[in-house]
Amino acid sequence: MPLRLELNGPKGRGWLMRWLPARAWENGVYVVFSNPIGLDGGEVRNGNSMVLDPYGEVLAECHALGDDVCLARCLASKLDLAGGRRYLRARRPSLYWPLAEEADEAPATLPGWQRTPPPDAPAADAPGDAAQHVGQRDGDGAAAAATAAAVAKSADPRVLRAAQTLYDFMSMRDEPPLAPADAILVLGSNDVRVAHCAATLHAQGLAPLVVFSGKQGRATEWLGSRTEADWLAEAAEAVGLPAAAIFKEPNATNTGENIRFCRELLSAHYGGHEIADGKRYIVVQKPFMLRRSWATFVRQWPGPAFQLASPRFPELAGYVDESIGMSLEVIVANMVGDAQRLLFYSEVKDFQAAVDVPARVWAAVGLLVGFGFTEMLCQR
Repeated sequence: MPLRLELNGPKGRGWLMRWLPARAWENGVYVVFSNPIGLDGGEVRNGNSMVLDPYGEVLAECHALGDDVCLARCLASKLDLAGGRRYLRARRPSLYWPLAEEADEAPATLPGWQRTPPPDAPAADAPGDAAQHVGQRDGDGAAAAATAAAVAKSADPRVLRAAQTLYDFMSMRDEPPLAPADAILVLGSNDVRVAHCAATLHAQGLAPLVVFSGKQGRATEWLGSRTEADWLAEAAEAVGLPAAAIFKEPNATNTGENIRFCRELLSAHYGGHEIADGKRYIVVQKPFMLRRSWATFVRQWPGPAFQLASPRFPELAGYVDESIGMSLEVIVANMVGDAQRLLFYSEVKDFQAAVDVPARVWAAVGLLVGFGFTEMLCQR
């Protein structure tokens, strides 16, 4: 039997065709398969290197009994139409996220429905207990019920783990030591600790001036006639930042305006856009806003070199503080909304740079949405 017929048989190419097209189709991708031919470590390799399209069809293939190259034309349009991609987009990770969680109990050989708690196990609180306690504290009615629901869902271990996963991803900071920069840009915030962080960076000699940018937002309406730039600058000066180092930009109401107005202010200071665009900056923001800030800066102001800094709180639970006026529930809802905007603002609005969000993070977002943390989602 000719050698090529043998290599194309059920132990060679036939074996490849059992699974290679399936991998291409189910993932909706082009597959470039490279395979040796001839003796390889005591085994005979059949070659048949090939390129498959997202439908599992072979576009090009090597048939020589020696070194060979094949070429294929790959069209991006096929990726959008591939059936496998449709199934991937239809996934609902919020339904199966718990399957990937670590168990809170020792492994058991019996299925859950056959297990019984030990005689000395403490009784679990009844579902209505949390609502009863909150109702006693805050009064009856819809407000008490809403507060009870928020307390209950934020105490769920699955929610806490998913929230920490999302917080870890959104807290995209550059680890110290930071490189010296020309200015520190403090983005408007309801967290006074960003001002203290900027003052510390200045005291370390990392930049000669600090720009505080921000008007007011929903979380800082209590400032009255003052702006976030005024408030944060005062807080930084109170912990030692020299007044001569302070610049204030009091008009920005979102990150895009933070960037545009800071660029205008610094261009006037340095003597032109070209000079300001060639400088180096340290951007200071709340931890869970760093990744969105980075994506916006990269798209809206691509010239300068940016580093990211924030108050250092590795654990979400440690970040929550009365001084910021935001409960854990509100912070989680904000993070879910920000995660959605990473996709929406890059694909639809072209407002931010595209961000590669790992599947485990989307799974965490899906679980949090399933628990009702949807207040800050935007309507597409």
